[in-house]
Amino acid sequence: MQAIVYIDGYNFYFGLLKNTAHKWLDVVALVKHLFHIQNPEIEIVGVNFFTAPIITRVSSKGNQAQHAQQNYHRALKPRYPDSLQIING
Repeated sequence: MQAIVYIDGYNFYFGLLKNTAHKWLDVVALVKHLFHIQNPEIEIVGVNFFTAPIITRVSSKGNQAQHAQQNYHRALKPRYPDSLQIING
């Protein structure tokens, strides 16, 4: 069985990661691990990560937050070139 996973990056961050040390979480590895526990026969063929650029004027960390988000996306893309899509909205 194959699956494509859709992640709402905003809710993922604010519901799970904010105020933790896990901001550089490998979302693809996490998804694959969770699905494998649920059913080892499931093959994750894609992860669509929906996000939006950080608005620096409303962010408490300003440009630093925006650069961190960009670096995070740049780190994930080459690791999963065929299975991860980062969709900016």
